[in-house]
Amino acid sequence: MAARTKHTARQRYALSPLARVVVTSSAGLELPDDDALEAVSLSWPGVCLLHELAREHSGLSSQAYERVVTAFGDTPVEDSLGLLLEALEARGWLVRVSDRPAGSLAHAEQGEMPSSSLVAAYDENESLSAELPLVLPVSSRGYEILDHEARLRCCLAPDELVTLAGFCKPRRCGDVLDALLDQYGMNTMDESRFRKIVSRLRAAGLLYPGDQASSAREMKEKKWNMLSKRMVALTETGDAYVADCLNAERDRAERDGNRRIRVVPVMRQRALAPLALGMLMASARAYEGGRLQKHYHFLPDWEPRVMRLDHYAREGGVFLFSNYIWSHQENLKLSAQVKQARAGNLTIHGGPDSPKYPVDTEAYFREHPHIDVVVHGEAEVTLCHLLEVLVDGFGDGPVDLSPLKHVPGLSFRNGDQIVRTAPREQVMDLDALPSPYLDGTFELYEMAPPASATLETNRGCPYGCTFCDWGSATASKVRRFSLDRVYAELEWCARNKVTSIFLADANFGMFERDVEIAEKVAELKTRYGYPKVFTTNYAKNKVKYLRRIVGSLIDAGILTEGLLSLQSMDPHTLSAIDRSNIKTEKYDELAREFRNAGLPLFVDIMMGLPGSTRVSFANDLQQCIDREVAAKVLQTELLVNSPMNEPAYREKHQIKAVTAEKGWLNSRVAEETGLGRNVVVESATFSRKDYDEMLDLRQAFRLFENFGILRQVGRFMRQAAREREIDLIENMRRTVRASPGEWPHLTFVFRSMSWIMAPPVSWRLFIEEVRRFVLRHYDIADDSALRTVLEVQHALLPARDRVFPQRLSLSHDYAAWHRDMIEAKDHGARETWHKEIALLASYPAADFEVSDPARVCTTALGFTNDDAPYNDWELMSPVARYTSRRHLEFAESA
Repeated sequence: MAARTKHTARQRYALSPLARVVVTSSAGLELPDDDALEAVSLSWPGVCLLHELAREHSGLSSQAYERVVTAFGDTPVEDSLGLLLEALEARGWLVRVSDRPAGSLAHAEQGEMPSSSLVAAYDENESLSAELPLVLPVSSRGYEILDHEARLRCCLAPDELVTLAGFCKPRRCGDVLDALLDQYGMNTMDESRFRKIVSRLRAAGLLYPGDQASSAREMKEKKWNMLSKRMVALTETGDAYVADCLNAERDRAERDGNRRIRVVPVMRQRALAPLALGMLMASARAYEGGRLQKHYHFLPDWEPRVMRLDHYAREGGVFLFSNYIWSHQENLKLSAQVKQARAGNLTIHGGPDSPKYPVDTEAYFREHPHIDVVVHGEAEVTLCHLLEVLVDGFGDGPVDLSPLKHVPGLSFRNGDQIVRTAPREQVMDLDALPSPYLDGTFELYEMAPPASATLETNRGCPYGCTFCDWGSATASKVRRFSLDRVYAELEWCARNKVTSIFLADANFGMFERDVEIAEKVAELKTRYGYPKVFTTNYAKNKVKYLRRIVGSLIDAGILTEGLLSLQSMDPHTLSAIDRSNIKTEKYDELAREFRNAGLPLFVDIMMGLPGSTRVSFANDLQQCIDREVAAKVLQTELLVNSPMNEPAYREKHQIKAVTAEKGWLNSRVAEETGLGRNVVVESATFSRKDYDEMLDLRQAFRLFENFGILRQVGRFMRQAAREREIDLIENMRRTVRASPGEWPHLTFVFRSMSWIMAPPVSWRLFIEEVRRFVLRHYDIADDSALRTVLEVQHALLPARDRVFPQRLSLSHDYAAWHRDMIEAKDHGARETWHKEIALLASYPAADFEVSDPARVCTTALGFTNDDAPYNDWELMSPVARYTSRRHLEFAESA
């Protein structure tokens, strides 16, 4: 009763204009996430309460609350509604009546609404799906769905909205009706009412047959289904393959009377050929002519089921774990299970996320008593020596690890002591290491190809950036595999229909031969149809080969992009992280060349580097804007073996990191220290408050620039108001934060859009709010030039109800003005172009056409921060960058 007592005391509260509900394919019906609060699922009573609050002319929220409680009549409903009111208050969505703006909450123009009397064909066995995601304001008329021009498409009653959310995934009509009756207890719903609602939603274009789906969700599901098929094939083939291996080993043991020690690679990533573990197993199998195979059975179980792993653990053996930031936590759990099943099992951990600094290593062993050995650096030779010296140490109890003191390159547990051996030299002749792709180690993947494979053409990195740990081979000579080997591995992938190749080089494009490698990949795509995707890390300080590499791949229809890892352009930051950057003229020339060729070029910028500040971070983003390239803004992570994690360096720069939650986005951070994504949130040059401000700016930049929500308005304001684009974003962000109720659509963009990625009710209302903002805060004229850029900006934003091509008759030739701006930037006026070219108002009238050949309006909406490769909403127009082509290629390759 506490919730009721608290909220019945409120007498004059109403729903603010900020109130929104969203319907997504992943979560159904909810109050959206914002930058501080997580989403809140909405129940049927909750939907009714919001509707009653919006209908309250007197603003008596207590009366709305009492009516809904009375209608449902039970204490759990009463408590849940109290919690909902608290969630509304936390979001600032309950306001005093005197503070509430007059008029419709959505300010929608009345349009023709489909009649609820329309009855379409209805089949309870038909599968339907909703047009999602949707953002709906709550008004006195109901839950409004507006189109691109802010016309009212449909106004839904509470039971209609809940029914629509029931189809957030393709479902049979009968199943949705059953769920509404069972889950929500909708005592007002019967089959007749449900039939009318479904008919009305179909007439409004909000429901369509499941087999005609073409939304972001269906694109993701299509991709997942293809991956699932590969995983199923791998599982089925792997089961039979491993069974054959185990049977053959049992027969051999019975025949020879020699039970070999089983060596098991442990990996839980599916449909991915594990290069690191494969290299270890291949090296151990081939060591000194196969000598270790007399004592060890190297089991090629690359897709181990949990039950099989438990079986292996009970029987005993050696278990190999390769730790990366994305696999480490799972590996620790599996390692503990292995040791619990049998104390005599030997657990060996390595990989870039296994600590190498002595203080970290000792803490690692202390916190994880199930770990026996940690290998530092390259592990192929170390593992062979380790297995060689321990061959006689296996029995019924724990393995005697004392012989490992003579094996370089590792740390191990010896009773209560942690022993660290001398460092091991790197392997200089990489071709001496056998390839798991070519020597039969990955035989399983020839029977059931993986979706993705990782290859290397070289090892090492000549740079010593403090934030990086490239296999503990930074600031070292680059060692190369032979071209014959590289070509053979690439052909193995293409022949076995591997969809995606990741080239794990630190600086691909550093050598001229890398052009030949890219051309080989393109030739294989033409011959075999694979690979379809190629990603890598491009050279940081040598860019002359990048254009040829990316061009040859894209010409072959391979999805890729040029990516420059600049990290920062601030000299103080670069000095703090021991970073050598490319010369500005090289970068500008490359950006111009990529733009002229219509090729994708991105830059990596890191946020939260030691030496950086809020101002330097904003300047980095502005320099990306000045060069007209998209920036992938990464949060700096404190890698366990990077120079940045060295104790003296951390002390010098006062670095503080926190462990990010799984699925962490923006400002959500979990406990201090520990393993996982250790994100740097403070240093000597920025505070935690500064960091949170940079997070907000990062999010706004991504939306306004990379997704293009305000890119054109920003360029216009640079000339009309002499305001840098990044400063316009900052000014808007601060203003909206200070008075969110005055800017409901901008508020939704800043707070919630990154989690929804859909129009903030209607783009027309958003554009009108932007117009009001710039006129209030800047000394510019409300003239034909402003109207021109706002019409262009509106036309470039995606919405499901749009029809293409769309031709605008503009008062001024915006395309010509934009072309002159780019030309001025390319010829040295990146920061002063606004003074060099004529004002938009001086350009004559012209038409401007927008189209959507890449189906952005149906396949890109709803993709969030985690949904690569969609990182833009670029429609085709005279001012488009290069990204629509990427959408098309991805859709075709999927």
